[in-house]
Amino acid sequence: MLDPEEYLSRHGVGCGLNADWCVQAWHFGPASGPNMSPGDYYILDMERDGFYEIVRRFPGELNDEILTVMESQDVEHLVAMLRIILK
Repeated sequence: MLDPEEYLSRHGVGCGLNADWCVQAWHFGPASGPNMSPGDYYILDMERDGFYEIVRRFPGELNDEILTVMESQDVEHLVAMLRIILK
């Protein structure tokens, strides 16, 4: 198996460690680009014991709302779940 971050980069669009995200993040849609559309799905590296989370982001004027959908140490499982969600 690939390194988790390499695996995520092959399936999502890297968009973390910038003004929008203080952790590693990968965008999965449904919009074509990250940090643009309310309700888009992301996988975040939670930087604790190898856990990753699927989240939905709803940008706001003052604060963003982030909803956790699920978390796991198995990034392949998370990507598979997103494929089902985004069908």
